Amino acid sequence: MKTYIVDTSVILDDASNIFALSQDGSNKVVIPETVLDEIDAKKSGIGDINFQAREFNRIMDEAVVLGEEEESLKNGDSLRVVHVKVGDSAFDLVSKSSYKTVANHDAPNITNDRKILEIGACYEDSEVVTNDIAMKLRALSMGLKSQPFKTNRIDDIEKLEFVERIDIKLAQKEFIESSNPEDYGLELSHFTNIEFVVEETGEHILAFYKPTGFHIIDEDEIRKLVVKPKNKEQLFFLNMLIDPDVPIVVCAGVTGSGKNLLAMQGAVKSFQEEFSDEVKYCRNTVTAGDTAAQLGFLKGDESTKLGVFTYPLYDAVSGFMRIEMDDKLKRSKSADFMTNEDFLKKYNIEAININQMRGVNLEGYLIFDEWQNSSPAINKLMLTRVVDGSKVVILGDLHQIDHPHLSKYNNALAIMLKKAKTSNMIAAVKLSKVVRGKIAEFAENEL
Repeated sequence: MKTYIVDTSVILDDASNIFALSQDGSNKVVIPETVLDEIDAKKSGIGDINFQAREFNRIMDEAVVLGEEEESLKNGDSLRVVHVKVGDSAFDLVSKSSYKTVANHDAPNITNDRKILEIGACYEDSEVVTNDIAMKLRALSMGLKSQPFKTNRIDDIEKLEFVERIDIKLAQKEFIESSNPEDYGLELSHFTNIEFVVEETGEHILAFYKPTGFHIIDEDEIRKLVVKPKNKEQLFFLNMLIDPDVPIVVCAGVTGSGKNLLAMQGAVKSFQEEFSDEVKYCRNTVTAGDTAAQLGFLKGDESTKLGVFTYPLYDAVSGFMRIEMDDKLKRSKSADFMTNEDFLKKYNIEAININQMRGVNLEGYLIFDEWQNSSPAINKLMLTRVVDGSKVVILGDLHQIDHPHLSKYNNALAIMLKKAKTSNMIAAVKLSKVVRGKIAEFAENEL
C-alpha cells in the first residue's frame, strides 16, 4: 500500500482523481485539512476549478465515517485522523493541532503549502501528489518525495505524427485504392492521413484512409475552395474538414498556421453542402495571465463579454470574406459587400459560452478553439453534449497554454491528439508552418 498526500491542485484539476489514487482502497490517500479549506474557498464561481471544488464536496457528501483517532507526535503536537469511505475507496481527512509555519509567521502565500507538507512529513514513505511546481520544489526542499498526477499525462505528445508515409513501387500506384493497410505491414485507425511516395519517380500521392479503404485526395477539388491550402498539412486538414464521414477533427497548429481560417472554410462548405444547418464556435475563456480580462471581470452583459473572446472567430470571418471578394474580383464577378454580422447570419454561426453548457445539447458544425487551455473535465463535458450527426473541430496550440493547472502533457488538446492514434472517431493533423507572415514566423521561431 502506498501513501499519497493529495495537494489541492490535483483535486481542482479533476475531483475524481482521488479515486484513481486510491485504486479501490489499495492505497492510502491523505487529504490535509488545508486542502479542504482551499477547496471550500473555490466552490463559488462558474469556472472549471469552481465546478471541481463543488464536485469534490458532492463526493465527500456521500462519505461514510469509519472511525476517528488521534496520534501524538514526538514534538508534542497531535494528528487527528478521520477515516472515511466513498464506494470502494477510503480516504483519511487529517488535521494537525499546530503548525510550525504558522508559529514562524511565514508569508501567507506559502503558509498553506507548508501546512500540507508538515502533515506529509508525519507519514513515512509517503509521496506528495501535486501538479503545482512550487509545491513540488518545497516538498523536495523538505526531503519529501513528490510527483505529479499522471493519469491524463501524455508524455510523448511532441513525438506524435499524423501523416503516415508509405513507399511504393511504380507498379503499385494504380492499385492504391484497392489495397489495404496489411499490404504495407500497417495497422491504422479508421481516419489516417497517408502520403504515398513512388520510389522510382519520387512522386508524392496524398490519400486518406477510412473504413472503406484508401482514398486518393482530389487536390484540384480542394483547391477550388475559397480558402486554398498553402502546404501539405493544410490540404490534409481541409480534406478532413469537408469529409462528412469524419465526426471529430483535431488540429494542433502553431500561431499563424491558419487553423481558424481553414476551420471556417470547413464550416461554410459543410453549410453549403447541407451537412449541417448551424455552426457553433466555442473558445475557452482562459486568458494569457490577465485575470482582469477574464469573462466575469469584463463589463457588459454575457453577449458583450463573450464578444471579447470571439475575436478569432471574427478574424476568420473577415479573412474568409476578404479572400472570397478578391477571388470574385479576379474572375470579374460581382462581389456584394457583407458585414461580419451578415456573414454570421447567412451561415447561422453562433458563439457559445463554455460555462453554460451543462444540460445543453450541441449539434451542427462545432468549433472548439484554444483547446490546450481546457481540462480533461471540460473536454468530457463538451463532447458528452454532442448529438449524432454533428461534426466537432478541435483547435489549439500546445505551446500557448495559459491555464494555471495544465501543461502540454495533460490538457484536452493533448489528450485528443493521443486518442486520434487509436480511436476510430478522430482524425488529426499538426500544422507546423506559419503562413500569417514574416513577423509572425520570426516570433514563432525566434522568441
